[in-house]
Amino acid sequence: MAARRRVVPIDRGTVETLKQQRRGQDAERWAAGPDWRNIDSVFCTRQGGYVEQQVVRGRMAAVEKGSGMPAIRFHDLHHTHATLLLRQARRSVKEVSERLGPANVTVTLQLYAHVLADQHVEMAHVIGGVLDGGL
Repeated sequence: MAARRRVVPIDRGTVETLKQQRRGQDAERWAAGPDWRNIDSVFCTRQGGYVEQQVVRGRMAAVEKGSGMPAIRFHDLHHTHATLLLRQARRSVKEVSERLGPANVTVTLQLYAHVLADQHVEMAHVIGGVLDGGL
């Protein structure tokens, strides 16, 4: 089970994007007047309420279509995040697990072991080089 609340650091560019989104709500808040529901969310409806899942799916489909990306489920973004950190950024399973929030590293390792398979081949070459007197 995932941890309920945790701090997830984000980069400055993402912080600025979220701040712009929040500032953009001011006009919607003003237009909604007393009908505004303040759920204190960066992403909400024009009346300040929760965004329905089908709306998110529709917006995602539009972005995918416009960008040529393949269609994926919203939760697949979580898996993409993990895969990029493990494969491209070469972050450890422990670091990725702490960022994503599974209760323990074993869960993350079970889910993403296939992503790490190519690293085993690379490690074989590295240890081979060490044993041959290189590195």
